[in-house]
Amino acid sequence: MTSRRFATFTGAVVGLAITALTGSAAHATPHSEGAKADKCVNLGNSGRVCHQDKGDWFRVEDLRKDGYGVWGFLGRSDHEKPVLASNYAGGKGEIAFFQYNIKEGKRYRLGLCTMKSMDVVKCDEANLYE
Repeated sequence: MTSRRFATFTGAVVGLAITALTGSAAHATPHSEGAKADKCVNLGNSGRVCHQDKGDWFRVEDLRKDGYGVWGFLGRSDHEKPVLASNYAGGKGEIAFFQYNIKEGKRYRLGLCTMKSMDVVKCDEANLYE
């Protein structure tokens, strides 16, 4: 990742983490929580972000109550817009949701980062498309 992309990415992470931590963002919930996920990104045993095609819901799960939160995000695969939508599940085994309309024929990046305070510890991502 180039330094410009990293700076943009890091800025987006910090801004979204602040929003999530201050509670400024509205929390959404999917209509069918029991539906099977179509694509997931796992970050060891720290957390995962999953996309459910029906309704285009994304579920961000912090799997450990260890003080490290997880930030799940969706971005364009060409890095034109590093973050289209995201949410943060913070440090206490929490679950958060976000929604974004995935368009057929477009390629996206589904990612997950472990966060301590407002610092990115580790990230992983995968391609996502319909």
